[in-house]
Amino acid sequence: MNRAGDGAEPLAQVMKGVSMTRPIELISELDRALIGDLFARYSHGFDHDDVEQLLSTFTDDGVFDSELNGRIEGRRELRTFFESVSREAAHERRRSGQHWVNGTLFTSVTDGEVRASSSFVFLNERSGAPAASIMGEYEDVIVRTPDGWRFANRYIRILIDADSA
Repeated sequence: MNRAGDGAEPLAQVMKGVSMTRPIELISELDRALIGDLFARYSHGFDHDDVEQLLSTFTDDGVFDSELNGRIEGRRELRTFFESVSREAAHERRRSGQHWVNGTLFTSVTDGEVRASSSFVFLNERSGAPAASIMGEYEDVIVRTPDGWRFANRYIRILIDADSA
C-alpha cells in the first residue's frame, strides 16, 4: 500500500481530487522553504534595522507599496526609506518592533513567480509592554532570480493601525 509522501506516487497524483479554492501548480518543498526564508529575512531585517538585509529581499526594481508609506520603487528609493525607518528607531533608542507573519497562502504559482497572501502583526512597545500596533496583510509577487527568491512587489494592506486610532 502506497502512502502519500512516501515517494511511491507523484505528489500530483496524491493531490488529485483535493479541493482548493484557487488551483495552483504545485511548488517544491525546497522552494517553499526558500520563500519562507525570504519572509524571515525581511522580518528580521526590519526588526533589527538591517538595511542591507532588507534590500537583499527585493529585486533591483522591487516595489514596497504600503497604505501608510505609499509606493516606494527601486533600489535607491528602498534604501532611502529603510534607512529613514532605521534612523527613527535609533533616535528613539529602540528596535523598530517585531513582525509576526503567518497564514501564508500561495494564490498563484508559475515557473519563476509566486503570488502569496499573508497575515501579519507588528508588535512594539506601548507604555512599557509589548502591544500590537499594526495588523494587516501582505500581498506579494515573488520572483526567482539568479540570487534566489526575491520580492518584486510587496503590497501592505493595513487592517488595524493603533497609532491612528
